[in-house]
Amino acid sequence: MSRTLTITGVGASSLARADRRSLSDPYFVLRLNGEVVHQSSPIRNDQSPSWEAELSFPIEAGDVTLELALVDKDQRGRDDPLGTASTQLSGAGGRAELQLGGDGAASGSTAWIEWALATEEEEASFPEKQPTAPAQSAAEEEGPWWEKELPTSPPVVRKEIRAMSAEEQERYANAIDKMMASEDGVPGSSQFFRLASYHGGP
Repeated sequence: MSRTLTITGVGASSLARADRRSLSDPYFVLRLNGEVVHQSSPIRNDQSPSWEAELSFPIEAGDVTLELALVDKDQRGRDDPLGTASTQLSGAGGRAELQLGGDGAASGSTAWIEWALATEEEEASFPEKQPTAPAQSAAEEEGPWWEKELPTSPPVVRKEIRAMSAEEQERYANAIDKMMASEDGVPGSSQFFRLASYHGGP
């Protein structure tokens, strides 16, 4: 059964000071079941950063291993590690408190992740996950995993309705119906009205 993992917040505290003359500029990298899925923007001069997030990832049934790396953004040279941690996610969600370790981790530095895990029936549908290349073995990998490039997303393809297949037309119509539906029967509360209001109407 397909599921959706949603990350709603990430933070850390007591990170190492990687630069002698200034505080660190940390960012985080996430890896799910061995695949790098996200890299955040750095926060300047902060040893206890936090990021509000709304990151959703489709995942297959089974165990979910989440790995987190904190990294200091270096303007002139190679970025410096600030520590890594990993955890197994189970249940419907919560807040995972993690002890950072590995290269660059300061004594007592920690991180946290707020997350939710829902089945396809509990969440709105998400785009079908694109096939990815097989994960490299440890012997094939070079350098830390958090330095790997993120996988590229497939390009968005626009089509006229008349050029769509019958299945695509039905999926499009269902999406429009869902977007136009009012929440709890309240007029003007649909996603359509919310998006339209950004552009001055209706």
